[in-house]
Amino acid sequence: VKGTENLRKMTEMGVMMGTAFEMPREQVTQDMAEIANAMGYNLEKAEGIKALEALADRINYVDDQTIAKGQDLIDWMKRSSGIVKGLAGSMSENFQLGLGAGFLSTGVKTEQAETAVRNMLTKFAAPERESKDFHWALSQLDISDKDLQESMIKDADQTILKVFERLKGLDEGTRLNVMAE
Repeated sequence: VKGTENLRKMTEMGVMMGTAFEMPREQVTQDMAEIANAMGYNLEKAEGIKALEALADRINYVDDQTIAKGQDLIDWMKRSSGIVKGLAGSMSENFQLGLGAGFLSTGVKTEQAETAVRNMLTKFAAPERESKDFHWALSQLDISDKDLQESMIKDADQTILKVFERLKGLDEGTRLNVMAE
C-alpha cells in the first residue's frame, strides 16, 4: 500500500474489521491485502482501496445475515479468490462470497469448501477432459461439455445456479450420484 491516504484507509479498515470479527487487526489487514492481490485490486490506487472496502462491507453484511462467521468468510475469500479468478473469471465477488457462506453455514470448514469449489470449477472449466462418469452426470443434467464450458466463460454465476436448479429436478439417488461426480 502506497500513499498516506491509502495507508490510513487500510489501517482503519483493519481496525474496524478486527473489532467486528474479533480478529487481530494486523491479521485481518494482511488477509484483506492478500485477497486484494488475488482479486487484482491495485491498493496503490484509490479505486483498489474502494473496491476492497466494498468487499469488506459485503463480508460484514453476510456475517450479520448468516451463521457464517466473518473470520471464516475472510479465510474463504483468501483461499478461493485465486482459484475463482483463474478458473471462473466471470464469477462475481458476491456469488463467490455467497457460495462460501453457503458452505460455511452448513458447518463445512473453509479448507473443505475451497477443495470442493476448486474441484467443481476445474471440472466445469475443462469438462471435455473429465471421466465417463462425469459425462454421464452432465447428461443427467441435460448439459453438454461445450455448453458448460462456454457458459462458465460467459457467466459462471448463472451456470452454477443452472446446475443446482437441474439437480433439484432429479430423484434423490440420481442426484447423489451426479453430485459425486
